[in-house]
Amino acid sequence: MFSLSPERVLGQTQSAPITFYDGGWENIQISNAIAIYMIKHGFGRQAVDVDSNVPKMQNAMRSGTMDVNLEMYNNLMAEWVSAQVTDGKIVELGETYESASQGFYVPTYVIKGDAARGIKPLAPDLSSVQDLRKYLQAFRERDPDRQSKFINCIPGWACREINLIKLATYGLDNDLKSIEPKTENELNETILKEYEAGRPFITYYWAPSALPTMIDLTLLKEPAYDPACWAAIEKLLTPFQPGVPAERACAYETIPILKYATKKMVGENPDVVAFLRAMFIGSKTMGELAAYMHKQRATPEETALYFLRNHQTTWTKWVSDPVRSRVAASLSH
Repeated sequence: MFSLSPERVLGQTQSAPITFYDGGWENIQISNAIAIYMIKHGFGRQAVDVDSNVPKMQNAMRSGTMDVNLEMYNNLMAEWVSAQVTDGKIVELGETYESASQGFYVPTYVIKGDAARGIKPLAPDLSSVQDLRKYLQAFRERDPDRQSKFINCIPGWACREINLIKLATYGLDNDLKSIEPKTENELNETILKEYEAGRPFITYYWAPSALPTMIDLTLLKEPAYDPACWAAIEKLLTPFQPGVPAERACAYETIPILKYATKKMVGENPDVVAFLRAMFIGSKTMGELAAYMHKQRATPEETALYFLRNHQTTWTKWVSDPVRSRVAASLSH
């Protein structure tokens, strides 16, 4: 299954690189960097990641011009994924990691205070999104801009519109100033700036990721996820109209993160696809890699090298002996 001809090892038969979706968040950049390194050094093939967003990724994978997405958030685009699988455009390759969650967070000092920083509790009974309404005035009074701030996810990510629909449904959209950073770095910088200043804010975030390991955040409760509730939210995504509430809203579903490749990719690159099917990083390890990337100010490529050098018992199970040997040899240089 993993056998390679000498020509394929040397990359002499490849006319175009294998393309990986880069949606702009660090987890997918780390996953891509690991896969690309192993494809280049283990299979002798060229591979690149392509900066994109969800609509462009969907169009590219549907048309076959983008080959692989290692982190498909199916709960944010369930109908699209189902339609493409049914139509034979894309093929599921299994999990990259087993559990990913998303939600609305506040700094824990908003609830408990922080004596070391001289911060008093602002909202001691805050535990749910529904509780926010009674504290929004206090948020405004503590903020230098006199705003209750909600730091949303990035335009071009599916979560942006979903979050706005949820806030409208909870009756909070007119009371919260939605701040929408353009990149993940800008998102993190915005959160850290507010946190370091000790100001109150609400933010969207996800796990596994580095930021929740760096600062103390508390997840706000929402009504439990259920499919009917989520269908009510998805109804309003096409076309999206700001300020229009759904019939009801609920928490994001905690899901495994799955890999997909185009049918063309699967047919033309069975050896690489077999590797991608076996590639499982795991939620705990992904969180550790994201934290390493932040603490060391490392690039995704440097983080991939850290993984490959320190988690050999993991990645060596993904490939055949010849591929394993070539990757290991490259790491020793």
